[in-house]
Amino acid sequence: MDKDEKTTSIEDFFQKNVSAQEILAALLSPHNDEKTLLTLSNFFIDQHKNDEEAQVDYHLQVLSRGLSINDPLRSSIVANLCGCFIELGYRPHTIIGSLNIWFRKMLDLSISIYQRTLEKLSLEKLDQKHFSDSLHKIGKILYKEYQAWYCLENFYPVITSVLISFPELRFIFKEHHQSIKKLAGYIQGVNYINMLLSIDFKKRYLFIEPQMRRGILCEVSNIENLFQLNVFYSIIQKNVFGEPLDISDSVIEFATSQNPETAYWQYSDNSKYDTKNQFYKWDALNNNFEFPIYEDVIKAKEYGLFFENYPEDITEFSGYKVVLVIQRNPNKHIMGFGRKLPSLKPDFAILKVFDEPETISWLNTFNWYSSINKQFYFSDNSLFDTNSNYSLTIRSLELALFQSVVCRFIRLKICASIAQG
Repeated sequence: MDKDEKTTSIEDFFQKNVSAQEILAALLSPHNDEKTLLTLSNFFIDQHKNDEEAQVDYHLQVLSRGLSINDPLRSSIVANLCGCFIELGYRPHTIIGSLNIWFRKMLDLSISIYQRTLEKLSLEKLDQKHFSDSLHKIGKILYKEYQAWYCLENFYPVITSVLISFPELRFIFKEHHQSIKKLAGYIQGVNYINMLLSIDFKKRYLFIEPQMRRGILCEVSNIENLFQLNVFYSIIQKNVFGEPLDISDSVIEFATSQNPETAYWQYSDNSKYDTKNQFYKWDALNNNFEFPIYEDVIKAKEYGLFFENYPEDITEFSGYKVVLVIQRNPNKHIMGFGRKLPSLKPDFAILKVFDEPETISWLNTFNWYSSINKQFYFSDNSLFDTNSNYSLTIRSLELALFQSVVCRFIRLKICASIAQG
């Protein structure tokens, strides 16, 4: 087909109502370049953006056949077209499996050229410029892999649309998290995906205040950082316990708004946030339910949860993300960062408020497991998995302690043997 015939064919294409089968055939045609493919995609979206849910669902199922073809660019343009419908609010549930397979293929190809590029670089040349130059050279040999890298750079909104609009589907893509983390430092879109996958959706958080002997169980969604979490918890303290809320309206709007202009923080006189709440991990307490003041920076980082931390930094206990809250003299924090994903709608739902006996029971449990883990801590893993359901009997405890003693004895014997030559 020569250029004139191709142009005529495309012009004829724009003169009719196009079906999903026709647009798929056009997208897969080797005669159409990338610019033409994107133009055709936009045309199809304009024609069908107001279709009924069932009709769009049919379009997506037809288009999903193109996600599995062995051509990174064309399969990605098909994925991009599906993503446009998802951004318009149509549900992706019937094609999510095919979309996940396409994404995994793009990641696998990109990881391949990423690893080859790293092999070619010395430690002194791991900066972005040298990496990009080397990637481009290797891309002339690994063409398909380089195409996949390009597609992740340009068509990542397909995945972010799903993760933002349908957060209940985030778990599907978490199987790729290790590959995503490797590429996050080199592909901006993959970095967004990495951030979204680390954000909880309907995760249960257990807030315990040892000083006040009270606690709250909440279901938390779409919290980006612990500053935002701190603001929300302060609001909960006001609503549940009647405590004064000494936070400016601008700070509250920053933490809760979906307005990008508000959520991206600007330095000003109002950018100072007074908070009496400080967050710690569940094993930070001593036996008197008191928080030691960690002068050692390493210890402070080990047990403290700071504003610059993320929800993924909170350790779990029995399936809950546990935050111990201590109230001290208000500290003034100058906020110089903004939310990176303001389109996410933060949400808190209070499930239960704990009274003093229930709170003390939780604190005793934390202390018991913490003291055992610290006493018999031999490797990177604690003696007990604190993210499991607790049904330990006295017998299982005795067995665990016996195994630990045996483990210590064996290690001492090995060390003695080595010392004796």
